[in-house]
Amino acid sequence: MSLTSEEMVLVIPLEHFVNVGYFEGFRRTQGDYATRLLDPAAFRFLPRPQAERDPAFKQIIPYCVLASGDALFHYQRGAGGGEKRLESLHSLGIGGHINPIDSASGRDIYQAAMQRELTEEVEYGNELSRRLFGFIYDPSLAVGQVHLGVVHRIELEAPYAKLKETKLQGGGFESFEKLLLRKKEFETWSQLILEAWN
Repeated sequence: MSLTSEEMVLVIPLEHFVNVGYFEGFRRTQGDYATRLLDPAAFRFLPRPQAERDPAFKQIIPYCVLASGDALFHYQRGAGGGEKRLESLHSLGIGGHINPIDSASGRDIYQAAMQRELTEEVEYGNELSRRLFGFIYDPSLAVGQVHLGVVHRIELEAPYAKLKETKLQGGGFESFEKLLLRKKEFETWSQLILEAWN
C-alpha cells in the first residue's frame, strides 16, 4: 500500500513496549509475551505519515516467512512500494501494516490483517502449519525505529509460491544455507531471521 495522508496504521505506544519487555534485534517467542505485547487495549491508529516520523509509537507489522523443508521463499522489493527505504533489498517476509479495515470482519484485527496481507501479496500451496516464530525491533535504522515485527513461520507442503503484488520481484524458494551466504543482500529484518532460523 502506498504512503498516503489518508492511511491509518495500527501502533502501540513505546511505553507499552517497554512495560511488556523492551528488546533490540530478534527475540524468540516465549511465555505470554505475544499476548501481552498484542493486547488490543494498547492498540491505536495514527495517520501513517505521523507514525513514520514518531518513534514514541511502534507500528505493528505481521511478517510471515514461507518455508518448505529447508527452503525459504524470498523476493526483491521493487520501486514504487510504500517503503522507499527498503527498495531493491531482498526480503523473506510477507506482510505489512494493520489498517482499520482489518477490524471490519469482527475477527481479531491482527489475524485479519496478517491474512489480508498474505492474500494480497502471494499465492501459495497447501499450508501444513503456522506458528509464531519471534519478534524484531531494530532501531539502528530510521525505518526500524518506528516498526515492530511479529514473525510467523508458515510451513508449506511443497515449495510453491507466486507473487501477486507487482511491486515485488523475482520470488522463489532457495535453501537456507544458500540464503545465509547471501545475507547482506537482504533487509535487516530478514538478516535477523536468517541468523535465528536454526
